[in-house]
Amino acid sequence: EDFFEDEIESKYSNFINFINDNFYNVTLIMEEYHEYIIKLIATMLTRTLHSKFEIEEMYKVSMQVQHEFSEFDNDRKEIILREFKNKFPNVADTDFKKAINSYDEMISKGDFEVSVPRNLFLKKMFKIMEIKGQIISNMTIQILRNKTKSFFITSDNPAVYFVREDKVNIRQGHKSLGGPDTQLYFPLSKDLCLFLSRKKRNVLVGLDITHENKKIIREVNNIISHNSKDFIYSPNQASFLKKFTKQHIPYPYRFRIS
Repeated sequence: EDFFEDEIESKYSNFINFINDNFYNVTLIMEEYHEYIIKLIATMLTRTLHSKFEIEEMYKVSMQVQHEFSEFDNDRKEIILREFKNKFPNVADTDFKKAINSYDEMISKGDFEVSVPRNLFLKKMFKIMEIKGQIISNMTIQILRNKTKSFFITSDNPAVYFVREDKVNIRQGHKSLGGPDTQLYFPLSKDLCLFLSRKKRNVLVGLDITHENKKIIREVNNIISHNSKDFIYSPNQASFLKKFTKQHIPYPYRFRIS
């Protein structure tokens, strides 16, 4: 937690102020804050409930694969049964066999949940942060600024990367971070958003979003909302959020503005 406080959270307000003061000079912003931006995005790709869920799912699949190839056949079950009988001689064989078969079925079907201990999660998280930071460090960073009455939303999965459907192929899937056509949105506030891509640009400038191009805000908000896990954060009520909650969030739910 000290790392996040010292390296990320304590510097965030100054970072936002610097962007607003130097919005059209993205080169200067990158000179001053490029390393910080990479750390910030890598953190937000990893320090989330969604990331914890993905890590726990990874361990779950690993357990299933290990179980599948561990030769958990009848001979192995008999060995386990004998070991149990030596430790618990008063328990009936039928109860042991029932428990062993239930365990086998549970693992095979995935009818269990994995809860990763905090220390193990942090260790895994920092490793993933390092890898993702290296992958996104050479992406082109653009800054979008809202000049309309609309606003950017965010969620418990605030940095979202993807490959557009028409670019998906055998070399890069829809959720490929390292693909040549990967794009990444990360709203910084209701009026600022980072956009990363691998498209090289000779001149980096901030992009103002006005009434003429405000569909960009709709696109960002649509992507953020559809990639949220449990929470969407919005500064105001909006019709598209009400529509989204009715279509995609099972009742009952709470819709709060924050």
